[in-house]
Amino acid sequence: MAKSVQVTIPKVESIMTKHVIYVVPETPLEQVAKTLVDNNIGSVPVIIEQKGKRILLGFISEKDCMRGITNNLFYGFPKPSTAEAIMVRNPVTIAPGADVLRLEQLFDQHNLRHVPVVDDDHLLGMVSRRDVLSAMADVHDRIKKLSQEQRDGIKMNNPAELSAYMKHISEFR
Repeated sequence: MAKSVQVTIPKVESIMTKHVIYVVPETPLEQVAKTLVDNNIGSVPVIIEQKGKRILLGFISEKDCMRGITNNLFYGFPKPSTAEAIMVRNPVTIAPGADVLRLEQLFDQHNLRHVPVVDDDHLLGMVSRRDVLSAMADVHDRIKKLSQEQRDGIKMNNPAELSAYMKHISEFR
């Protein structure tokens, strides 16, 4: 009989970036663009500070910022001059305790590249597709090093979530 091996799927909190660059609602559009470019990031959360917590109000991607600038410069649309004017309100978010399989589903279902990590609207971090890829490549590498007998006895930390995920990806094969 194969010996059981526990494989833990990482939680979002273990892979998220905790030092988050952000803007406030009043940040001018050109400063939002400069923040994205200067920090080599593809998105930025819009927050307000309340009682020492960063409360997520919205989210701005490079695409949102380019649209705002293009509308201003080339099409003469009303000038969205602040982060608040171009941000996506009520963005897709994830809890820190969710596992990366659930996060991958969010990325896939909503065609996202970055997701804010929040707890009761309090911004705790950011996570990207690359973070998930790195974490899952590490899990894959650990499983690959096991013998076939050990692989047959793998137990996941969340079998129900894994089962749902496997069903999800099988639809694309």
